[in-house]
Amino acid sequence: MVGAGALLPATSGLFEDARANISASALAFEIVVGILIATVLPEEFAFRGLLLGAGVLAWGKRTALVATSALFGLWHISPTLSTMSDNAATADTASSPAGSVALVAGSVAVTFVAGMVFGWLRLRSKSLLAPVLAHLATNGVALTVAWLLLQ
Repeated sequence: MVGAGALLPATSGLFEDARANISASALAFEIVVGILIATVLPEEFAFRGLLLGAGVLAWGKRTALVATSALFGLWHISPTLSTMSDNAATADTASSPAGSVALVAGSVAVTFVAGMVFGWLRLRSKSLLAPVLAHLATNGVALTVAWLLLQ
């Protein structure tokens, strides 16, 4: 899916991100340390481990899945605000308040859906391994594709 997005003219510009303008060794470091250790593991333990587990006990699976996915989406407001100007395709939009709101709303919606998928994987597998691997693949492949496009 990410590869298709990178190949389509309408969406390929979304992968032109200044954060991917790094060396191959920096890419490997970023995937292992920046994405896996600093992002994926803490987020999966928090959202699909603690919050989803407690939510299931308190409200049941469906409500817990929706609630923790919504929180996961909202959690991404700050990172979106701090990085939306790094992407050539979104920098112009990010320069206006209305554009910034639209980008943040889009990010919240996309990460809500990702949270639903990761949460479903957690509930289905009864393990954090499946959502950890899916989350790592999502973020790692996106960064790698962006990196490849800049080479």
